[in-house]
Amino acid sequence: MHHIEVDPGKNRLLIRIWGSAGVEDVRRAEANLTAALTKLRPGFDCISNISEMKPAAPEVAEEVTRVQAMVIKAGLGRAVRVVGSKLAAMQYARTAGSAGSKAPEVATESEAHALLDRAPAEPR
Repeated sequence: MHHIEVDPGKNRLLIRIWGSAGVEDVRRAEANLTAALTKLRPGFDCISNISEMKPAAPEVAEEVTRVQAMVIKAGLGRAVRVVGSKLAAMQYARTAGSAGSKAPEVATESEAHALLDRAPAEPR
């Protein structure tokens, strides 16, 4: 399951992923992300809350890598990851790294927002 929020004022994307995901779940998330990205400017921030996500099957991880690359290509500036399960966090970090993204990890969404708010993105 997933939920996506956009804050155009802060130029910020929030993605919450929980439970187990299949390939079709990732494709639905991709469609929702594509729509959300039209509301953001290049250099946008992204918070990925995977604190309740379960590790994914290899074929799902491949789809996640592809979607992460799409987000990067759309103009991702800074990213922060909210983690829970160490195994899911390691897997997500690996797929993000394969897509070309690195992100600090925090324990809560509040911490992620505070981290991004403390150090505003540099203008592009």
